[in-house]
Amino acid sequence: MQMTPAIIGTSNNSVENQYNSAPGWIRFVFDNCQRLNHYIDVCHNRSATTKLRSRRTIMNTSEPWKNFDTASSTSIDASLEFLKTHFRESGEYHRLFDVLKMEIRKSLSLPLLHSDDDPPLDNETQHKLEDGLLEACREVANLHFADGNLNDGWVYLQPIGDEDLAKQLIKSVEVTEDNFGSVIELAFNHGVSPLYGYGVMLKQAGTCNGITAFDVHAMQFDRKTISGLASVLLNHFHDELRANVIEHVGKVKSSVDESASLGELLQQHDWLVREGGHHIDATHLASVTRIARQTVTAADHQKALALANYGTRLGEDFQFASDPPFENLYDDSRAWFLALTGQEIESAIDHFAKKADVAKGQYHETAAAEALIDLQIRTGNRDAAVETAVNRLWGSMEPNSLPPSAFEIARTPAQFERIANAFRDHDNFAGYAFAIIRRNETDNASMA
Repeated sequence: MQMTPAIIGTSNNSVENQYNSAPGWIRFVFDNCQRLNHYIDVCHNRSATTKLRSRRTIMNTSEPWKNFDTASSTSIDASLEFLKTHFRESGEYHRLFDVLKMEIRKSLSLPLLHSDDDPPLDNETQHKLEDGLLEACREVANLHFADGNLNDGWVYLQPIGDEDLAKQLIKSVEVTEDNFGSVIELAFNHGVSPLYGYGVMLKQAGTCNGITAFDVHAMQFDRKTISGLASVLLNHFHDELRANVIEHVGKVKSSVDESASLGELLQQHDWLVREGGHHIDATHLASVTRIARQTVTAADHQKALALANYGTRLGEDFQFASDPPFENLYDDSRAWFLALTGQEIESAIDHFAKKADVAKGQYHETAAAEALIDLQIRTGNRDAAVETAVNRLWGSMEPNSLPPSAFEIARTPAQFERIANAFRDHDNFAGYAFAIIRRNETDNASMA
């Protein structure tokens, strides 16, 4: 997870510049209490601010002054303890952080409040101060999330860098119409828990927004997360379509097998879709079928195949074209997902090999070759994928260029040997040398 230290909900350039120019996030947050308070005030969620102000008013009417005077006359420790309790109960967690900071500084024999005139700290004291303040951030973050103040809690959660805690806190918040935007912002956009956040987005904002978010943001994540996001979208859409089909069949027939999969329903009721009309937005079907190629599990491939089969039944007006080599989106996708489910593999390989042949010299030549390679790898023929890469992708490689896929396709010493020879044939010394090193590495690993 990449917990991005964004300035949430603000365009205040001066604050962001202070943040960016600081020697480090920890020192920016902890060594400058005044800057921290300003940063928090800018980031502060307005509804939370209103709530806390009303709670402060209530606490003020109870006049804690006398109780504090009593505590302060006893000792500084008693004063700090009173303030911690007071600010916890009043929900003034920003002020609680100030008190926790004072308490930590006192334990290190430092002045309670930081001043620019303070001498530099030695490394040991600096580390102890930072460790203590990280724990203070942890406490305040937990309190904010428990109160539903997600953006405020995120301010304190970022410097901790605790991925498990971040996921736990974001998932502990009850999602409502008022806060689902913040949940999505933190979980998905900031990468705290992308799959969870994406699921919330689909449930609260719908498939259309989910497709747009995937197309715009998915590539910022690693390959495993991208596959997971595609799976979340596929299952959400597939289940919605299946439910609609079951409802339709139930209205037409005397009974319907509600336990049947979408694929089984299409087989049981050949008249579905063919007689006109469809059960879901056709543009969404096209997009989800395309995105489903990113999924990796057998269960997902079965569901994607069902979508492709459904799409082949749509009328001509809803047979949307897609990018090569999936120009005939549903027919091409059907061949693709049949192969990934272990059916008609050779036919699918031949289908996409012919598309790669036709694409030679055209703008989509690389895309067609990469699709063929991907299918060969995913159906268990990596040797053929290496040959396809050598002959179709690297046939016109520039000297000293290193194709991004060159070292991702091969796995065995023989495959790296084949790649090394291809680089030698193109007088590419660096590529040859790297491939030989990878060959030797895999060879040694197999002998260990």
